Amino acid sequence: MEEATWTTESGRNILVRILLILEMTMLALLLPTMNSSPSDFVPDDQLASSEFADIPDPEFNSRLNRMVWQDREGNLWLASLDPISGEIIPSDGKALLLSTKLAPISSTCNGPEWVYGSIIPTVVYSLAPTNVSPISVAVSTYSGRWKETLESRAAWRPMGSSADSNDRKILFAKYNPTGNLIAWKRVVDDVEQSIKLSTTFARWAQDGGDFFIALHTIEEVQQVVAVHATDGSLIAITLDSENKTTAIAWRAQEYPEDWTIAALTELNTIAIFSFFNQKRVHEFTIPTAKATLLSLEVFVHAGNSYLVTSAVDGTEPGICGAMPLGTSEIWIAGINPNAPFFRRVDSPARSTLKTEPEIYTRGPETLIYFNELINDKYTVRKARTGFFNGN
Repeated sequence: MEEATWTTESGRNILVRILLILEMTMLALLLPTMNSSPSDFVPDDQLASSEFADIPDPEFNSRLNRMVWQDREGNLWLASLDPISGEIIPSDGKALLLSTKLAPISSTCNGPEWVYGSIIPTVVYSLAPTNVSPISVAVSTYSGRWKETLESRAAWRPMGSSADSNDRKILFAKYNPTGNLIAWKRVVDDVEQSIKLSTTFARWAQDGGDFFIALHTIEEVQQVVAVHATDGSLIAITLDSENKTTAIAWRAQEYPEDWTIAALTELNTIAIFSFFNQKRVHEFTIPTAKATLLSLEVFVHAGNSYLVTSAVDGTEPGICGAMPLGTSEIWIAGINPNAPFFRRVDSPARSTLKTEPEIYTRGPETLIYFNELINDKYTVRKARTGFFNGN
């Protein structure tokens, strides 16, 4: 383990790595920027970590080529990403120890998260309760060295602002005797706001939106709502009869006049909603024999929006909601109703449980990282997508 400085690669490898990056950059310029057709694509995934590693729920930062995660002993780790191969450096993910005594993911339902909105690298996470402090939310920030700061007590499950945010903001669940509270604040700011909701799921809008979306029960149906960060006002985005299990908000060029909300409905359909009109504008299902969809991420390539999800055999109830069972697949789906696009990116030869898909866009080709559960350990694998980032 290295001391807590930002550099995690040895000096003797820097020149070799620079030459490799230059070579691959020239190659990338020759690669097509449009994705290959679905019929030409062959799913292929490889280990990004060591086969002996145990790295549950890692989070990836494409801008910094870094990965952050917490181990089962409550230690917070930082690792590097090779921008060409996508491999984790070092392969066990333990390049730099940032913090200790984190609350277990099994109780907080979420691991550490990157916080965007500043050039200052920032990670937010939950600290385990002690004799003098309840479970708490803290951040580690880098300015020459990493420094930990307590942000809120009696709080857990934090989420950081998205990559295009104009300020570093966090939101998190907050203990309240009368029900769930979702609270939010700027990093290193004493002003904290909150709202009472029926679930603890919430995530910031992407592309600079000053609001977050959450799940909230309205007339016995779990719906998607949006909460404005300035005044805490709430807007119901969905009001139909289907329960929603997760959602994400961003600016999609397919619907340029509006914010776009994608949601998983009844665990098997992806629905697209208009923010301003609160109407369903599109819906589709993934062409898989798997029974259930879990998780939802988005990336944009050549002006087109693509969702990433995992399709699993089934689920069982757990403290953190629906828990995956059996084996699973990782899929990409386009949202354009006039150009349907579906692509499975994990290798069909590996019939295993694959979860937590995450997107990495820094290298010559966009990659999808995911956890694979083998013998009660979570290795990290990387899947090709066929979406090249040459220009």
